Amino acid sequence: MKKFSKLMAVLVALLMALAMIPSAYAEGGAPGETVSVSLYLGNVASADGNVSLSDPGIFSSVSYDVYAGSLTNGSSGNTIFCYGSGETADVTVVVTGTISPSAADGASCTITAHYSYSDASFNYIEGQSTSDSVTVSVPVAPPPSGGGGGGGSTTPTPPSGPAEPEVKIDFSELNKQIGEANALSAEGYTDASWATLSDALSKANAALSSKDQKAVDQAAKDLQAAIAALVKMDYTALQQAIEKSETLLSSDKLSGLVKDLLSALEDGKGLLTSGDQGAVDAAAKSLEDTLLAIQQELDAMKVPEDDFCNISIHQVWPIVFFISLALNVAFVVLAVIYVTRRKKNRKDNTPLVDYDIGDDL
Repeated sequence: MKKFSKLMAVLVALLMALAMIPSAYAEGGAPGETVSVSLYLGNVASADGNVSLSDPGIFSSVSYDVYAGSLTNGSSGNTIFCYGSGETADVTVVVTGTISPSAADGASCTITAHYSYSDASFNYIEGQSTSDSVTVSVPVAPPPSGGGGGGGSTTPTPPSGPAEPEVKIDFSELNKQIGEANALSAEGYTDASWATLSDALSKANAALSSKDQKAVDQAAKDLQAAIAALVKMDYTALQQAIEKSETLLSSDKLSGLVKDLLSALEDGKGLLTSGDQGAVDAAAKSLEDTLLAIQQELDAMKVPEDDFCNISIHQVWPIVFFISLALNVAFVVLAVIYVTRRKKNRKDNTPLVDYDIGDDL
């Protein structure tokens, strides 16, 4: 009978210990303190739901923040609503509450997020939930020290040292960097730099539930570095090559020389929204090489400067020649007429008569 009683006592102790295990993972705080609970919904394409409190009376004030990464966040108050266009992001709900000064020791509040979500393939999953709890822990004041009564001597109790103050985690810088990251868009940045930012943002959201100030500060620092390291896409070379190609294609005379250029041009235009800088640079080089080949072909078609001839001049020279010839002929004719007339004027046409000077005597 004694063995059975001992066995039952051990069993009861084990059950009590198991019952206390969940509370070890719960958030705790004294009246007047502010605590935060982070509920991770996962990597989702959209989420829709709300947050409920099993005993809201233990808080004097409560605020809700939803961090949805690159998704559009339309959450308000205790509602959860975020969506995107197929891409996924880590969604975290942070509930921050100030424990009421009148909250009783041991009072507990379970905070639960009820939600439905869709994944990257637009599969819709309903009826999901995740929760955490907050338990009020009132510090126990040390018993007052005093002397014993009567005539007996008492051993003085050494004064106890001051209780270590609970370390409060400062999330202000981390929340600031998360807000800046959420305000950015992947469009216009390289895929590699955006992937680094997404990874840092996921770790920062996870750090919102950390109790280690160094870990929180490091997550904020890493996220700030990832934001600063974002690399903007440079489409300048590709755009210039496309403009040159389109200018060249505007001439009908070159339609037979641009088959390769057309293919390279279409490939280049398709990469104007790409996040792969290597592919963009390769497309720009392909267009430039094709343009160079066409330019060389055009240069080969040009007439060398030594053999240059002006067709319009060829049409003028015959006209000038015949005009000059006509003027010269006219001049010769006029010259002949003039000389002939002068000779005619000088000829003596007086008739000859027999004349003797003696007749005049």
